[in-house]
This record gives sequence, C-alpha cells and structure tokens, in this order.
Amino acid sequence: MSDRPFGAQMRRFYFAVAALTLYVAFWGFFFPGGLPVALPGFAKGFDDALPFDLAIPPLHARFIGAFYLAATVGLVYLARRARRWSDARIFTWVILAWTAMLGWVSFLHFEIFDWTRPPVVAWFPAYVLFPLYAGWLVWRGQTSPTLVADGSLPLVLRTLFFALAIGLVPLALALFLVPEAMVGLWPWKILPILAQVYSAPFLAFGVGGLLSARARAWSEVRGFVYTLIAFALGTLVASAMHRALFDPGRPVTWVWFAAFGIGLVLAIWGAASRPRGTARGAAAQAGVDPPGGEAR
Repeated sequence: MSDRPFGAQMRRFYFAVAALTLYVAFWGFFFPGGLPVALPGFAKGFDDALPFDLAIPPLHARFIGAFYLAATVGLVYLARRARRWSDARIFTWVILAWTAMLGWVSFLHFEIFDWTRPPVVAWFPAYVLFPLYAGWLVWRGQTSPTLVADGSLPLVLRTLFFALAIGLVPLALALFLVPEAMVGLWPWKILPILAQVYSAPFLAFGVGGLLSARARAWSEVRGFVYTLIAFALGTLVASAMHRALFDPGRPVTWVWFAAFGIGLVLAIWGAASRPRGTARGAAAQAGVDPPGGEAR
C-alpha cells in the first residue's frame, strides 16, 4: 500500500489557511499600530483588522503575529513542497488543534466580537470549516502506511519535540482553564481573554511536538521544524522590541527569553545536523516517492 498523495485539494486547503494566517501576521507583527500612510480600503491597525472589540497593545499584537507568521511559513512551505500525506500529517494535526481550540474560545466569548466589522464574516466560517476539514484529512489519512525509520531525525530534535509536548500542552490547558491565575504568572500584563486566545497555538505546537517525537523521518517534521524556528525568532524579536515591558527582577522574564532562545538554537541545530541522503532510501522502503526531492 502506497502513501496517499498530497493532492491539489489539500494544497488549496493549505493555501487557504495560509491566507488567513498571513493576514493576521501582517497586521499583528509588522503593523500593530497601523500603516504609516492611510490607504483606502485598508484597516487602520491591528485592532481594526480583527473582529474583536478589544484594544490590543503592540507587544500582544506582535506576539500573536509571531504565532501566525510562523504558521504561514509552515503552511506555504508544505503547500509548495509536500508530495505525500506523510509530509503533511503532523502539520494537519497542528491546524486541527489550533483552529478547533480558537473556534471554541470564540464561541465562548461572543461578547468580544464587534459584529459591524467586516472580518467577522470570515472569522467564524474559517474557525468552523478549517478544523472540520483538517479533522476529515486526519481521519482519512489513518489508512496511510507508516514510514520506515531512516535515521534522519537527530536526538536534538527528538529532545526538542518531547520538551514541547511536556511543556506546551499543560501550559495551553492552564491558559484555557484558569486564565485568571495565568495572568499573574505571565511575563507581561495580559487579559484573561488573551490568555485563552494564546492557548490555541500553544496547544497546537504541543500536539505537534508530541506527534513529531514519534516521527520516523525528517520529511514528516520539516514543515513543523521550520515553523518552530520562525516562531522562536519572531517572538524573540518582538520581545526585544518591547523589552521595557519585561521586568528583569522576575524569574519568569528569564525563563521566557531562555526558553525561546534555547528552542531556537535546538531547532536550527537539529535541522542543520540531520543526515543527508536518507529521505530517498526511506521513501523507497515505504513504497512512496521521495518527499519533495530534498535528498537530492
């Protein structure tokens, strides 16, 4: 039995999700305070670009933007390079966990939505249809064969994946279930509703780490690894830009910068140190095409 192809329909789905993530990343990370020049038809800023009736300060906006910019990197990379379901299986789980959790948070907090804003029209359909379709892809992909281990996943990556699963899944659940308590533990001031919003991407990355720790080939995790690199780098840049909001006297500040710094180093180290030339051999053993031709 051969691995299921990553067909045109799945590719269109990935590009559709990437359009949403790029939109949020554009405003959140790059223009949290608005464009330097007012342009007709464009939102005035990050607050206006989203359907929420909330004032979101620049650091919060850039942190959210870092999440979505990282997701865009993984989505576009896989939409262009994935050839088989095994290439995108883990990232499809990431999409499912992220959109399902954020859709749930959205339905729990109707009161924060400004129903006069145009983005509302796209928000709820996206966070209902995306998890439904991602869930269907995951269910359909259960019959695909497991790749044969090819030795292309170094120990440093597996260590990072286990750390993500152990650290981020409990963090996400705490942010969602006890947001008021997490507000006091966060390295900068946040609202409980934003704590619950953050729970969605943290849960997605934790689930991605859990699945990646059990992966057998680089081709299964490459999109997720590139996403982690982009997220860690984006968060460190955003945090450095707003470093005045961090209290160096609080241990959580040092934990914050250390966690993202170490995570960035491990992800880059793992991606750079993986053995070359193994993907083609593993694909041949599994009876599938080499993933994306990267082993050439």
